[in-house]
Amino acid sequence: MNKNEKETDWLKLLFSRLPEEDLNASFCNDTMKRILKEAARKKRRNEFMGLAAVSLASLAIMGIAAGAIFYAGIPRIEWRMPDLPSLPFYLYIGVLSLLLLGMDFLLRRAYRKRHPL
Repeated sequence: MNKNEKETDWLKLLFSRLPEEDLNASFCNDTMKRILKEAARKKRRNEFMGLAAVSLASLAIMGIAAGAIFYAGIPRIEWRMPDLPSLPFYLYIGVLSLLLLGMDFLLRRAYRKRHPL
């Protein structure tokens, strides 16, 4: 007989001597509430850590970009507005794109209601 079997037999003997008691009626509910609360806490912590990491990385990238612009002598980028005669064409394309995007959203939502996963 090895050591694990001796310990198992000894533990079985000790547990068999314990009186059987019924659990409190709200034991399962309380335990599940604690588990869900802990899971929510871990999820919030992970979301916060992810947001902090993304923010820190974004600040680092912006700092590097600012340093490159000021110290490396990168020329400034000039942006000019498009000519006014072509403005209606750009507005037409933009409105048409938004209309198609909205219709796509509505059709996909209706399809998912009829065919749930």
